[in-house]
Amino acid sequence: MIALQLLAASVLVVLALPAAGATAQAPRPDARRTPFSELGALAPLELRGDAAAATLDFGSRADELVTRAVFHFRYAYSPALAPAVAHIRLALNEQVIGVLPVASGEAGKPVTHAIEVDPRLVVGFNKLVMTFVAVPGGGPPDPARPGLWADISNASELEVAVQKLVVADDLAILPEPFYDRRDKKRVTIPFVFAAQPSQQTLRAAAVVASWFGKLATWRGTRFPVQLDGEAPAMRSRSPPTTSVPRSSRRCRLPRARGFA
Repeated sequence: MIALQLLAASVLVVLALPAAGATAQAPRPDARRTPFSELGALAPLELRGDAAAATLDFGSRADELVTRAVFHFRYAYSPALAPAVAHIRLALNEQVIGVLPVASGEAGKPVTHAIEVDPRLVVGFNKLVMTFVAVPGGGPPDPARPGLWADISNASELEVAVQKLVVADDLAILPEPFYDRRDKKRVTIPFVFAAQPSQQTLRAAAVVASWFGKLATWRGTRFPVQLDGEAPAMRSRSPPTTSVPRSSRRCRLPRARGFA
């Protein structure tokens, strides 16, 4: 058991080591658009009546710096609202970032509106609050949908451009950058073995994979496996500034002492 624990610990140490012969690479920009449906909004966000509010939580990874952030909203609202007075107020991390306007000519129709925000507001755990300011107007209500309402589609998107950050080779930051609790996406961590792994090595890899699986919980996990020299496995979400586990590198670690 102790031998297995030591072997599993050595795999974790390898996670924090740079790849053999690797050279430092300049961080590269990366851009992506994520629909609200992937950020927890499983259905359209329905706002009914004045002061109704909806929230959207999302995270920013510790190994990324957000350099640009734009919300692309798709929404619709009641024709009974007062144009240019009623609106949806938007606040990110308790800072007002803008409003979704109400115009008479677009009532009851799908509307798109983009809000660009200061990227310095997007750090760590983030909360977007959408508050309905429902002021009634003189327009006729929709017979099919009476009352004051607004819907924000979960097909709305968050667009971010990020700069990859160089991650320190420090065991203290584990399980980052391989698992980041701010990231809601599925966790993918490739395992690369220098040769056909022994049963003991496979058990150690299973211990490490189980640990990451427990941390990932509802996100789900994926562990592509390959032998060194084979065609590379898919490495989506594998941080570019760190290496994947290589069993051959255990020989570089100092021999453990003091265990019975």
